[in-house]
Amino acid sequence: MGCDVTVCARREASRKMAGESSVDVHQISEIIGKMDVIFNTVPAVVLTEKELQKVKRDVILMELASAPYGMDMAAAEKLGLNVQIEGGLPGRYCPTDAAQIWLEYIERSVGT
Repeated sequence: MGCDVTVCARREASRKMAGESSVDVHQISEIIGKMDVIFNTVPAVVLTEKELQKVKRDVILMELASAPYGMDMAAAEKLGLNVQIEGGLPGRYCPTDAAQIWLEYIERSVGT
């Protein structure tokens, strides 16, 4: 699709699974200012006001996690950032595929 994608993850195993374009979550401050669109899936604040101050003013922030969300919402609002809260997005737009992916994950996790 012509996009450069960077995955930011806490666990090394997750970064390995994501490939060469992944970085440790502690490096987010170094790269966040280059992003045009940011998707968050972590339901714990990883994007604090410190990181949000570095994003481009026209960045699109897609919050896919459930509350308390992965970004400081008060800071995002104060900074005038475009935050779209879209929890449950896969289930709303592609429920069959989302269910299949969850099933495969569960089967791999329990070893069936």
